[in-house]
Amino acid sequence: MKIVVCVKQVPDTAAERKLRPADSTLDRESVDGLINELDEYAIEEGLLIAEAQRAAGHDAEVTILTMGLLGYGCGLGNHRNIGATATVCLLISLVILTIMDLDRPRRGLITISQKPMLELRDSMR
Repeated sequence: MKIVVCVKQVPDTAAERKLRPADSTLDRESVDGLINELDEYAIEEGLLIAEAQRAAGHDAEVTILTMGLLGYGCGLGNHRNIGATATVCLLISLVILTIMDLDRPRRGLITISQKPMLELRDSMR
């Protein structure tokens, strides 16, 4: 059994909150992020279900799904690291751009010869 639990990082409700003067929205930099309390219950329930499945002799796996890996990590550790966040965002962007570029072999920056594919196609005829 595969169990997926969705989690979200939310501002700490026990901390003092400040609003940005420019737009009167929550200043997230001034508040530590945590995993949503209901999501913590969902993680615990997922682990309990997986444990029960394993005890019954079945395979069980719990996967935690979040929109941002760093958001989850910061929520667990109650800290922020802008350098790590920027680095991961840059790396993800580069991977996506590389995949998009490889998907267009004739128009992208990375050019790939189509000769092997054409030879394979011809040999299959």
